Amino acid sequence: LAGGIMISLLGMADDLWDLDWMLKLAGQLLISVFVAWGGLQIISLPLGGSLITASPSLSMAITAFLIVASINEVNFVDG
Repeated sequence: LAGGIMISLLGMADDLWDLDWMLKLAGQLLISVFVAWGGLQIISLPLGGSLITASPSLSMAITAFLIVASINEVNFVDG
């Protein structure tokens, strides 16, 4: 819940002040690492009929990457 609120506040700040893309990306990365550190992690991926599992540190990195990618995918589609 806290991560969602922080992402919403970052998006609101971007709408108000037109943040630089690097600053927005840095904020997204920090928030996504915070969320992953808080326990929301993707620990396995079912790909091609097999289940791929990752170590805790790799799982945190994958989770952070996927959160940032999802945020930006929605942003690109939304305009």
